[in-house]
Amino acid sequence: MISPPIISPQQVLSLLSGRRFRLDNEKALQRGIADLFLSTGFTEGTDYTREYRLTNKDIPDFYFHSQKIVIEIKVKGQARAIYAQCVRYCDHADVNQLLLITNK
Repeated sequence: MISPPIISPQQVLSLLSGRRFRLDNEKALQRGIADLFLSTGFTEGTDYTREYRLTNKDIPDFYFHSQKIVIEIKVKGQARAIYAQCVRYCDHADVNQLLLITNK
């Protein structure tokens, strides 16, 4: 178990490693990952926020406050559009790191 609120992309990958999630539905995948975060001791609203608003247009799926880490989940979409979205997120001062989770 990870001790909140310290988190890194490597810790997220470690948490996700070996777990099975639905990869055909983005919202179901988000729920599964949120459930995993909660079960490992993270608190939504304190440690992380789902659907965090960087701006009205830029809303990553998860945002870990302490390290300013964005987690974006994509199961559909064109690679170029996904890349552009990630670049926009990374341009924000509130973002230090980004982790893209995809089935592609």
